[in-house]
Amino acid sequence: MFVIELFKLNWTFFPKTALSLWRIYAILFLALLMVYIIPFHNQTQAQDRPMNGTDDIRILKREVTPRLSQVRNLLYLLQADQVSVSDLANNGFDLVVMDYAKYGDAESEYSQNEISQIKSGGLGGSPKVVLAYMSIGEAEDYRFYWDTNWQPGFPAWLGPTNPEWEGNYKVRYWMNGWKEIIYGTATGQNKSYLDRIIDQGFDGVYLDIIDAYEYWSSPKGGNERTRTQARIDMYNFLKELRDYAIVNRGKTGFLIFPQNGADIIYDEKEVIDSLGQQYLSVCDGIGQEDTWYMGTTIQSQKSYDWLTKLLDVYKTHDKLVLSVDYVWDAASADSTANKNRYNDYYTKVYGKGYTPYAANKTRALKDIITVSEGNGFNFAQPITACPTCSGDTVEVRDRTFLSGTSCLCLGKTSITIGNGVKIKSGASVTFKAPKVSIESPFHTEEGALVKITQ
Repeated sequence: MFVIELFKLNWTFFPKTALSLWRIYAILFLALLMVYIIPFHNQTQAQDRPMNGTDDIRILKREVTPRLSQVRNLLYLLQADQVSVSDLANNGFDLVVMDYAKYGDAESEYSQNEISQIKSGGLGGSPKVVLAYMSIGEAEDYRFYWDTNWQPGFPAWLGPTNPEWEGNYKVRYWMNGWKEIIYGTATGQNKSYLDRIIDQGFDGVYLDIIDAYEYWSSPKGGNERTRTQARIDMYNFLKELRDYAIVNRGKTGFLIFPQNGADIIYDEKEVIDSLGQQYLSVCDGIGQEDTWYMGTTIQSQKSYDWLTKLLDVYKTHDKLVLSVDYVWDAASADSTANKNRYNDYYTKVYGKGYTPYAANKTRALKDIITVSEGNGFNFAQPITACPTCSGDTVEVRDRTFLSGTSCLCLGKTSITIGNGVKIKSGASVTFKAPKVSIESPFHTEEGALVKITQ
């Protein structure tokens, strides 16, 4: 006789009796119910319902998007009035964040053919990932949706001006009037912002002013929302936006990248609660500004330790972390100070495994900043493409993985690492196949990261 506890019920078995058989079948049925049916039911409900602050949430983990796993270079360019479509396509960067329009207005919206051309300029024959910048926490008075009769409080969702950015206004992002501008109208004169972006062919959106949730739950925003409610409101907004793109518009794989506001996953005690987990589930990655430097001034270690701890949570949840620090001094590009700052930023960002962009300290985001390795610069921007190392039965010989590269070598059947393989400091290389063989030792410099996995 033995006892099994399942669902806190005690079942006693007598193996030699006929009664034990139906009890065994009952146990198997309950186990099936517990493992498959109940979690599926709860997960479905959690995915389909807006948050209200009391839901018991189960997470359906989103696997890392294969095309994002290959991203090595980020270009962040919002004022492209002096940059051609050809320049945006042919620059060595494999992920581009850009405005949906050349001058930010309806008259200068990029065409579907132009976005297709930009996407075609990826590395190694793979298309670029192209994300459209979209502010969802502030309204901008040069956008297609702006009405010159608007003023703070009219319409009700329009808040005060942002004194740091002329022409920008805080918005009560939880109100339907603002949401209707952002998504939900696929055609006609009032075609929504997201629908324009989808029809242009962008791969996803890069959502700014996520930290509006902090504003409206602070004295600056009149404490109109509690922090918990403001977090719920922002989560609901992102989920509704994502679901509209994927379900209503049929854009499977449409990417959602919030910028900043990483601590939205924390509750008041800086613990990742169920709402934080659910927020992570609707994001494909995150963009973060000013992690190590505020312009050309280094942040305190306390500041970047706190922030990178947060960003590491996103990374461990298979989210691509994009880093933008405004460290580049174009007027003194060859100065020792600029080189040291640039090298320090790249060393730190590669040490964390994030994808970097060293932007101009002016924060104008109107230049494509490219840097060649050498002459005091330890890292190239964009980094050199990885050598060819994927296929069915792969043999990797006489290949060098350069500093700053993040390379994935995939073998459908096997990978053999042979003579002449060198992995430079700052490179990250993963060899993945059912069988990985090392014919001879390969040279790995200090500071390189090598993973061998099945």
